[in-house]
Amino acid sequence: MSHEQSRQHVAPPTSSGRALTRLDVPASVSSATPRGLVLALHGGKQTSRQPVDGRSASWKRMAALQRTIAPDLHEEEISTWLLRYQVRGWNGGAPVADARWALIAV
Repeated sequence: MSHEQSRQHVAPPTSSGRALTRLDVPASVSSATPRGLVLALHGGKQTSRQPVDGRSASWKRMAALQRTIAPDLHEEEISTWLLRYQVRGWNGGAPVADARWALIAV
């Protein structure tokens, strides 16, 4: 497993509150564009209009998972991305729009 630090890019939240954290493949592993990517989506509550911020437990758990799996994926030239939803609740499908936005962004 490569022990070189990943290059991390944290896009500032959009006006809607969405944000992406990207852990790039280190340059020493690949000088080319990554071969693939993993888009991680965190959990939430059934109903809530509260914004997701950096203190959200479900987002923090997924960020920890992202940091854990990134080195092995980077050896395969795969980047990892983590979406932060606009709001904590599913609210009848709210995260679907966020996930579609993230797929277009990545």
